[in-house]
Amino acid sequence: MRDLIDIVDKNGISFDGIVYHCSNERFEEFRVSPNRGIYFANEPDPEYGKYVYKCRVILKNAMYALSVDTFEHDRNILISQGFDGRIVDYKEESDYEMYDVIAFYSNQVEILEVIEK
Repeated sequence: MRDLIDIVDKNGISFDGIVYHCSNERFEEFRVSPNRGIYFANEPDPEYGKYVYKCRVILKNAMYALSVDTFEHDRNILISQGFDGRIVDYKEESDYEMYDVIAFYSNQVEILEVIEK
């Protein structure tokens, strides 16, 4: 993933991959936060949540950011600019390959497996 992100331009990138969401709730479909979207990480958080959702997320035109604070609460602004999600790479903050994927619509998310911790 890091190699792909290093060469991206400002026009947005596509993403089709497996990511994780941790929650204390069990549900069948994701609800979209009106200002932020649905957050996923490239690895499950071992310290949070009773359930781990392994999901496939498809973004066709995602905004790329190096910080979660960039456009943190501006989902609607990004949608108006043609973006359908965000990819946040933490390469400037971590030595590990860490990134978040934020989907703006629930139909971009397919739940593949739910694991109870």
